[in-house]
Amino acid sequence: MENNDDKCGDCGREIDAADHGQCDGNAYADSLTTFRALLGPMEYATLDLFELDRYGEGIDGIENGDSISYGKVQGVSNPEDATAVGHRSLCGSDYSGGSVVRSNLRVFRAMVEEAEAAEGMDPLPIVDTYGGHGTDGVLLLLDRSGPSDVLMELVSVLQGLDDYPLISEDDHSALEMDDEIEGWNNYGASDFRRAIVSTLALDCDDGPAGTDGEALEDRLDDVGDGFLMELFARAADHENLNGGPGTVHECEGVHFMVEEAAKAIDVTALREFFRRVDNDEDIRN
Repeated sequence: MENNDDKCGDCGREIDAADHGQCDGNAYADSLTTFRALLGPMEYATLDLFELDRYGEGIDGIENGDSISYGKVQGVSNPEDATAVGHRSLCGSDYSGGSVVRSNLRVFRAMVEEAEAAEGMDPLPIVDTYGGHGTDGVLLLLDRSGPSDVLMELVSVLQGLDDYPLISEDDHSALEMDDEIEGWNNYGASDFRRAIVSTLALDCDDGPAGTDGEALEDRLDDVGDGFLMELFARAADHENLNGGPGTVHECEGVHFMVEEAAKAIDVTALREFFRRVDNDEDIRN
């Protein structure tokens, strides 16, 4: 159980030695605000409004930082009836939002965790939501107090999402790269092997360098996934598949355009690829 002896019982602020065991509650109260006080009509127009109820106690049955089922979240149309707000770019599932929402959520949550650590306070007035089909999101509790500067920063993030759906392009790029590596290792490489065999085996009957039927399949099985990814990237770039990378990021995962890429590889190119792999040469050129 958390030790709260070093926290103010009124505001939750940590009291350190410099405070001599006392909290300047009045000064700290002046620095508090609520999300409701910061949001105006324009913001409400672009936010999703909800009324929360768990255990039949309404919002009183929910603590800051809780994780609640989406079944306990009821949409409302009037801001006065709402106890929480969310944003479409901060809620997704296996079928909606994709990598954009996943990136936004991890950046937003990291901001919240950093602010809580810096302020030395109990959780901010924010809850996580979960539900079926991988539903994941965050909601802001409208009438709970928190540090003005922190809440204002989070509101500015929501306002920014109305103009551009990403909080951080760098994080989104890193997330998609991780997804591609995971997807390639899980299924992309094997799918590409099958596509090459299906495309080339019809025309390859002479055998050298493993380019006929089962020999081709065995030869590709001996090639590491990393080498094969380089071959895929070269073919996708040559054919300008989906602008060059040959990948499409979908909610359920990354789609690799393996059949289209395989059609860009002929027997001569494949033999050269095998030669470079065997000789441990750079295959990216």
